[in-house]
Amino acid sequence: MIDDKVPFDQHGSLVRDPGRVTDDTEIHWDYPKPFEARLRLVKTKTAIGYGKYVTWGEVHGIRRFPMAIEDLMPVVRGTLIDHGVVEAFWMPKMRRGRRGDEYGIALLPKKRFLEQEEHPEETPDDDDV
Repeated sequence: MIDDKVPFDQHGSLVRDPGRVTDDTEIHWDYPKPFEARLRLVKTKTAIGYGKYVTWGEVHGIRRFPMAIEDLMPVVRGTLIDHGVVEAFWMPKMRRGRRGDEYGIALLPKKRFLEQEEHPEETPDDDDV
């Protein structure tokens, strides 16, 4: 398998299980990169049984992104959800599934307040000049 990369289809949707893809779907492997998107919860029926997940879809687009139930709680607890829509930064990731690797997105953790500040470059004191 391809190390550290995640699978996307020809439309840019993240592929949850590349082993179950139909023949006409092209899979492109790429390194995961954080992305900002406005996503709507579009499929929850798959949240029942083993390997539970939900599917998010772009509000103004065609891409779809699966998410493991374990990754859903930070979204519920840490974002504003308006009619099933969340605007946030997301990160594709790999999880271990029953039949091997499975892929989905997770909410990109926000930096804590102190981590957000960039440290200014040290400037010489007036006395040192």
